[in-house]
Amino acid sequence: MGLIEKRLIKQGQEEWLPESIKDLREVTGGQQIYEMDWETFATDADALNNVNNQGLRRITAAFRIICADDLGKEAAATLSKIVVRNVPTVAEKGVTVKDGIATVLAAYGKGSDGYFTDNELIKRLEKLL
Repeated sequence: MGLIEKRLIKQGQEEWLPESIKDLREVTGGQQIYEMDWETFATDADALNNVNNQGLRRITAAFRIICADDLGKEAAATLSKIVVRNVPTVAEKGVTVKDGIATVLAAYGKGSDGYFTDNELIKRLEKLL
């Protein structure tokens, strides 16, 4: 991990993550948290540059639509956290929900094919919640 990655991770821990958790909780009405798998970003400055906008904000935007009604809020309430993990290839991109934990895997450093659009996230999460 180089200095660029260290600085971006520090910024993520101190700025992006607390702000994103606050936004997520406002949208869901719950106490969910984001958990970043920082190790998966440690050598990928491009992914770190993208994850705030293309990861955290898109996931929150998807929950804004999902939680537009009481049924969506009830479904979101089954989650305690959303884990965000960077993967090395676009082929490994995915979303899982297990034991109250949603995991979003994306190749954030690989351009638009590497991460999900808001609509893709909504569809995948609605199937799993």
